[in-house]
Amino acid sequence: PDHNFVAYSGIADNPAESPWTTYPLKVKPLAGGPPVTIVSWPEYAGLFWWGADSKELYYSDQTHSAEDPLEEKFKAVPVQGGKARLIFESSFHHWMYSLDRSNRFAAFLREDNTTMDELALADLSTGEIRPLAALNPEVQNFEITPAHRIDTFDHRGEHYWGHYVLPLGYQ
Repeated sequence: PDHNFVAYSGIADNPAESPWTTYPLKVKPLAGGPPVTIVSWPEYAGLFWWGADSKELYYSDQTHSAEDPLEEKFKAVPVQGGKARLIFESSFHHWMYSLDRSNRFAAFLREDNTTMDELALADLSTGEIRPLAALNPEVQNFEITPAHRIDTFDHRGEHYWGHYVLPLGYQ
C-alpha cells in the first residue's frame, strides 16, 4: 500500500536447499536490496496480504502431518522480516480471505472433515471466529462418515494427501 515494498511467492525446486519443492513468500524493497524470506510453505503456497499501514504482511500458515492432520494459523510479520506473531489458529481449512480496510476483521470460507463450507468472520484483534452463513444449507442434513485421509507420493517422492467422505452406513 505505501509502494515501498513488493511481496511475492514463488517455487523453489533446489535439491541443495531442500529435497522437496517449497514455496517461499518474499518481501523486497523497491528502493533496492535483497529480498527477505518471510515464510517458506512446504506443500503449496499460502495466502498473503498487506497490513493497512504497510508495516506488516499477513499470511496463512498450514501444517499437515499424520499427528496433526490440519492446523491452520493466520500470522503477521514485519515486512523487514523477524518473528511472526500469531493472530489466530484453527483446525478448519480456510481460504478466500478478505480483510476490511483497518485489518481488524477477516471474512473467509472454511470447512473441516465434518462441517460443510461456511462463511466465517474473524476479529483479528481478539482471535474470535464466528460462522456467518452455511454456503450449502441444502446438504446440512446429509449423514456422512468422518473424512478418511488418503496418502500418496508422486514420481519424485513428494507426498500428497486428500480426504474422502462416504454416506453413513455405506458398505
